Amino acid sequence: MKSYFYSTRMSLRRAFCGSRFPVAVFLTTLLLILDLLPVFLSGVTIKDGAVYTSYDLLELYELRGMTMFLGFSFITVVLPYAGVFCEDVQNGFLIPFVKRSSAGAYAAGSVLACGVSSFLCAFLGEVLCLGFYALFCPLVGEYFQPGNFPYSLVQGGHYVAFLTAKAVLFGLRGAFFGIVVVFISTMVRNRYVVYAAPFILYYFLMKFAYSIVNVPSTLNIGGIYFVFAFGPEYELKSLAYAALVTVLLGLVTATALSRKTRRMI
Repeated sequence: MKSYFYSTRMSLRRAFCGSRFPVAVFLTTLLLILDLLPVFLSGVTIKDGAVYTSYDLLELYELRGMTMFLGFSFITVVLPYAGVFCEDVQNGFLIPFVKRSSAGAYAAGSVLACGVSSFLCAFLGEVLCLGFYALFCPLVGEYFQPGNFPYSLVQGGHYVAFLTAKAVLFGLRGAFFGIVVVFISTMVRNRYVVYAAPFILYYFLMKFAYSIVNVPSTLNIGGIYFVFAFGPEYELKSLAYAALVTVLLGLVTATALSRKTRRMI
């Protein structure tokens, strides 16, 4: 057990200590702002030298575009730690690290650090993006009608809680992509290909997967991480389910990474 604590502590330190994490948060925030920018500008009018927007923050968030900027943000959210296995193999750090702990401890610490750092990078990027547009848009407009939104939190007047739930879901989406990248790295050694995997997967989901495979939202990636899996009236239940799926995926990935590491030592 001591080796697991050591590996987790070292992995988290490597993920958060340094410039990579804040740079990834900044890039993610910038990409998310650019993703929403066309929608925001479409509602901007200038009258008598004053700038007005026809959108409030909740409406703007619901109208966000599925642009390439959003796809690129899934690359930046995994930058802090998802490519650690490829990097450790290339720089010779893998064997010394494993010898000081164990293959299982290295795998568990790496997957945990990747999941946590990717989650926080995505979550903070989303929060900062919303904070940026909150400078120009009110939380809700004067004529805002909660009934126009199917979400139970919005209909109950819990607007900030709804935006927080959406940011958490986006964070879980980031954790999913980060863990998937670690899993892919056990089979593909090229770190550039590994880092490109989230965008490729996102593009495949948007262009092909939904039209080819028709499965319930609780059993497909888009339904779990891009919308609330159990419907808009069950936001918290859907978040708990997405978190559970992420944990299970992390366990599978840690097992695969542990086996791969043992074969290489």
